[in-house]
Amino acid sequence: MCYNIMYYRATGIPCTHSVNPPVRDQDLESIVHHVNPDIFVVNELGASPITANFLRDNVLNTNGISKYQAAAYTNNSFSDIVNMLYYDSNKFVLLEQNIVERDKNNFPLTRIIDFYRLYYKDPKLANGADTVFFTVAAAHLKAGSSSSDQSTRELAAEAIMDYIDNNISDDNIILCGDLNVYSSTEAAYRKFTNYTSNPSINLNDPLNGFGNWNNNSTYSLYHTQSTHASPGGCFSGGGMDDRFDHFLVSDAIISGSSKMNYYRYRIVGQDAGNGCCNSNFNFQNNSLVPSNIARSLYDFSDHLPITLEVEIQKSNIGISEYDMLNKLLKFNNPVDGNLKLSLSGFDRKNFKVNIIDLTGKSIFSTYWNTDIPLTVESKNWPAGIYLLNVTDNKSLSVTKKLIKR
Repeated sequence: MCYNIMYYRATGIPCTHSVNPPVRDQDLESIVHHVNPDIFVVNELGASPITANFLRDNVLNTNGISKYQAAAYTNNSFSDIVNMLYYDSNKFVLLEQNIVERDKNNFPLTRIIDFYRLYYKDPKLANGADTVFFTVAAAHLKAGSSSSDQSTRELAAEAIMDYIDNNISDDNIILCGDLNVYSSTEAAYRKFTNYTSNPSINLNDPLNGFGNWNNNSTYSLYHTQSTHASPGGCFSGGGMDDRFDHFLVSDAIISGSSKMNYYRYRIVGQDAGNGCCNSNFNFQNNSLVPSNIARSLYDFSDHLPITLEVEIQKSNIGISEYDMLNKLLKFNNPVDGNLKLSLSGFDRKNFKVNIIDLTGKSIFSTYWNTDIPLTVESKNWPAGIYLLNVTDNKSLSVTKKLIKR
């Protein structure tokens, strides 16, 4: 589930909420517990670690629920609102997270982009089974319809795709958030779905909802903003007339080629058959959600939450731990200065590291407790190709090609 939660407990914002915070908390709690998401990505969370923890402890983990954990808090130091990811810790492990702070021209982004790498807690992991890794990117791009706003979004989109191209090893990728795009022909959207620098990483719109969504009743079922026809408090007016909130996914998720398969995409409560474009969100006679949930959706935010359902293939056989070690071992390659290795989320902790040149000579060897990342002084190595071998000196060994510049 992905949701723009409209300046949630934020300070320094250009508006005053017309609903007091405790009531908004109750509305959000009702919405989240109705959907019961395994992963919950938010935009417009108030920029404070305290707020992130408050939402986890007082909205998500309530009424006997204790499964949700939060990612680490991030911010670019000048935004009043941030992204956050919460996840069901019974089903997933958050392995690592990173951020993109600058656009393709190296200017600071309006808001940073968050990348979260997770894996599924397969029931047979303890027996050495393989599992499914995936990356979730949370984005909240620049708002506005001017040519400058569109250009800012395009540069941010290009930075996202460039980061995926150069840094993401997973085939399963989900980009979600308030992208603030008005049509599928807008440059930012085209960067996501038609990335000419590397077409193999193009993202897909699971709804195939291509067109001009803005103020167009043909796309009423796709609209996610605005729930209010008239502005007031922090609510923007205009009624339901824009598709700002999106899930975009990689080819592997569409095809199911990497054990994660697209199943269904929904806009929670979007009951356009009983409402119309440019009017209030239909909270009085909604056929898709209970009346109390419809009212909470109307009262809480000027966006509707969106959900993406995927199927994950569980392991049927125990595969050797080699596959997991191979995926979890991280190191900088090529190496320009020192070599840095990390290995998180793997049960075994004690390994031996060997660096071998192409003549078969070991030029470096040490024992490594993987609770702590390892830095190897390598700036004086001759440029060339080496072999990196990581082994537990028993049954497990991985060898990687290493390039020293």
